[in-house]
Order: sequence, then C-alpha cells, then structure tokens
Amino acid sequence: MKGKHSQINYSIYAKQKRELENIQVTIENLSNISVLIANTTHSFNCSFSFFEEKNHACIKYNISATIKLICQDSLEPFDYPITVTNSIIITEDNRLVQDSLHEPFICESALIDLQDIIKEEILLELPLAPKKDASSCKKTKKHSYYSEQETVTEEKLNPFEILKKLK
Repeated sequence: MKGKHSQINYSIYAKQKRELENIQVTIENLSNISVLIANTTHSFNCSFSFFEEKNHACIKYNISATIKLICQDSLEPFDYPITVTNSIIITEDNRLVQDSLHEPFICESALIDLQDIIKEEILLELPLAPKKDASSCKKTKKHSYYSEQETVTEEKLNPFEILKKLK
C-alpha cells in the first residue's frame, strides 16, 4: 500500500468487521519524523483488524519491520527490528472514549491514513539514543576528565610520620 491506497474509510471497515492481513505498507522519508532514522524507504508488514465498540470504530493491528537507524556512537546506519501489537479507538475527541481499554486515536475526517498509525508507533518504539551492538560498533576511546591516563595522584604525607622520627 502506497500513497492514497493507505487511506481508508475506517467506519465502513469497522461496520463490516474487515481485516487486512499481511499487507506491505511502504513509507518514504521517515527521517522527517525523527533525525534518528536513516533517509531510506522502509517497508512494513502489517495486519489490521477493524471492529466497533460503543459506536466507535476500533482497529487492532500488528506491525513488524526492520528500520534503519543511525548509531549515535559511530553515526553509521544499522538495522533495528520493531514489532508492535496494539489496538486503538478512533474518535474526534478523546474525552468521549475515556472509559475504553483501547488507546484513543484522534481523527477528524472520515478517512484514516494507515501510514499515520505506523508513524506514531515508530516514534513510540524508537530508543532515546540508538546504538549498534558493542561488538560491531567502531568506538574510539575518548579520554574523559576522570580517565586513568589523566589522573595525577599526589603522594599524601602521613601526619604520624613525624612521631615515628621522635622515638
């Protein structure tokens, strides 16, 4: 699914209890939502199940993919697998669905873009500072203020040393 094909009328799908299983959703320019994501096209394997709860459309979904993140140590891209399972209730105002067990998703139009759901979940799944595995990341040892190479230890005099000499 790409572009306009990812926009669906969620209320009709929910009334019909439709399911979209094992679909591919391609998203370009994910680097626009976070600088931690490499600027490449990403493909997501998704399953969406639509249903109604208390006259509101709901979507249960499963999203899995491998996205390219930028390592914050080496600044090289690396693969980061994500798998998300969640359910949302679509509403115009989240106060209307406070008693629901599903997370509210604000949508003011009759169409919902599945890419928006995926983008929101990606933002929630991103690590604060993505890093490759320690074994594959080329790290250079940085000397810190407290590193062993730079510490200068002064020899402290024992105050009782003078007393030993007086004996």
